Formats: sequence, C-alpha cells, structure tokens
Amino acid sequence: MIFSRFSFVLFFLLIALSACNSNSNKEIKITDSSKNVCKHSRWLKIFETENQVIIQITNPDNPKQVFTFKTFGKATNQGVNSTKIIQLPTKKLAVLSATHIGMLSELNAINFISAISDVKFVYNQQVKKGVKTEKIVSLGDEGQISIEKLLVSKTKTMIYSAFSGELSQQKQFEKLGITSIPNYDWRETTPLGKADWLLLFGYLTGKQEQAKERIARLNTLYSQGIVAGKQIKNKEIFLLGNQMGDYWYAPAGESYQAILLKDAGINYLYANTKGTGSLALPMEQVIKDAENATIWLNPGFGSKAEILKSNPKAAFLNVFQKGKIYCYSANMNNFWENSTVQPHWFLRDLQTIKSGKTSNDKLYFYKLVE
Repeated sequence: MIFSRFSFVLFFLLIALSACNSNSNKEIKITDSSKNVCKHSRWLKIFETENQVIIQITNPDNPKQVFTFKTFGKATNQGVNSTKIIQLPTKKLAVLSATHIGMLSELNAINFISAISDVKFVYNQQVKKGVKTEKIVSLGDEGQISIEKLLVSKTKTMIYSAFSGELSQQKQFEKLGITSIPNYDWRETTPLGKADWLLLFGYLTGKQEQAKERIARLNTLYSQGIVAGKQIKNKEIFLLGNQMGDYWYAPAGESYQAILLKDAGINYLYANTKGTGSLALPMEQVIKDAENATIWLNPGFGSKAEILKSNPKAAFLNVFQKGKIYCYSANMNNFWENSTVQPHWFLRDLQTIKSGKTSNDKLYFYKLVE
C-alpha cells in the first residue's frame, strides 16, 4: 500500500456563518478565522461562539462545497452548502474508518461507538469485544451499509471517509434521522493537520478540552522529533512504494509522506519532484534511479517472497538484493488506527530506521521485511 501527502500548509478561508442566539433573534456571524480551533487542518474548521459550536468541513475535490453542522438554529438541506443541526454530545456514533476508532480510543471514548464498517479491519481490542458481544454492530463496507443493522445500532451520527464522495445511501440515512459527517483526514497534507481531526471527535463526544490538550501535546512532541532527527547523520538513499499494474507508485516530493520523510531527516529518492499525490513511474526508470538506494520503505508486503509474487521485477532492484526493506504491513490495522493520533511515533520509526541501529522491538509500526 502506498499512502502519501505531507506539506505544511496553513490554509484558512474566511467564511461568514450565521446562527440563532439562544437568548434572542440576533444573528451570530463568524468573520474571524483566528477563532478556528483547528490550527493545522486544511479541511476542518471548528468555531466556538458564546452560545454554540459550529463545525465546517470543506470537500477537497470541490472547495465550494462546505458541510456545516451547528448546535442549533436553522437547518438547510438544499444547495451546495447545507447546514445541519446536531445535538452535542452525540451518544451513538457509527464510525466507518479505522482512523476514527483510533481517535475515539485516544479520547477514551470507545463507549460512544454504536457501529463500525467491518470488524476485520479493527485493531482495538475493546471494539472487537464490543462486536463479539453485539454491543457494537458491524455494518459492512462503507459503500453499501446494511440499513437493517444500522437501525439495530440506534445510531444517530455517522462519520464516513468520503472515498467515493457522498455515501450511496445518504438520502435514506437522512430520512431515518441519521446525521452523516464526512471526514477528510486522509486528504490532509501534514501529520498535525491529520491529527487536528481529533478535535471533531472531541466536540462530538463532549471531550473537546481533552482533545485540545492532546493536540497541543502532539504539536510539542512532533516538533521535538524533528529536532532530534537532525542529529542523526545518515545520508542513505530511501526508495518508497512498489509497482501496481504497469507503474511504480511513489509519493511525490510535496506529498504528506515525502515531507514527513524530510522532517525525519531522510534522503528520499524523489524528494525534489512536484506534486502532492503519487508519482507513476515505469519500473525500468525506478531500477535505474534507485541504483544507490539502500533502504526500501512501504512495498506493501511483509515478506520478500510476497513482493516477488506481486512484482517479479523487484529482483532487479539493488536495494532488494543488498539493502534493507521495511513495511508496516505486519499489523496494518494498528498502523491505520494509531499512526494518525501518534505522528511522533511514526516519525521516530523513520528516524530509528535511518539511524541503522534498529530491531523490530524498537519500532512502533514498521517491521523488517525478510
């Protein structure tokens, strides 16, 4: 698996909102983006007024589309920018991504989960136990959720990842009185931007102060990790990705992972390329470009035999024959649940690999591929 995205961008668009004051008919207008409690997220904004909370989520593929959720006032369901009214905290949450489970776990709020997408992608033991005892309902794939099971779960709010845009059953959920909230943490370009989505779960569960404290601590730990990485003097060249179909896919130089590697002080082969997504390269070019690479990250498999079965040409890579290969595939569920809320662990893994003084018991997410 290849994941990408990391460039430190602060992108706050001033948007005016209005809401009803609980004590009068006066409108509350938000015109100051500095009041946004999310300091690093590109797509999530949360505002606290004197009387209510307003959550704004921007669609990365259509920035003109802004989903707005507020605690009271007038709701609209038509047009690009609709507003929905939610009651906080919400007691029954359906979460359709492993990342969402990790964030609720970080806030000690697993008890808010009423339903998940598929238990086979879950790492958290408390959630697994909840599914086994039928306290938590497994709904199936996000693309086609079981309406019957959703009703059994008594879910009031659903968080989904919007990999394919809106949920296919969106209108049905609305008729059932279920509020669906898109989560675009996977489209963020920085680890701290991703981590900011912890604030969404904090407000939904009434644990916003705990979420704010955790975010502040993550900022400090990650910044300290960057400084520590600069002390490790190692210029080995890192190759990332693997071939899928006709092309080798690797993070572009302005992507999430490329800049994460930069923060770790790593010399990434394609660090100077443009783009925030993935590069699609001919295998022959990668073999030539990676002639001096000594470490290969994220081939998507846990053994060399599996790599060769998927991509026989990998045998022609010098790094396959003479270097070291690391991947988080030994426990992907752990990686997807926890790397977002523990970005400093992720950073430290990369620095440990870079130092050359590594063993599997010193790594949080990665393991040596043999």
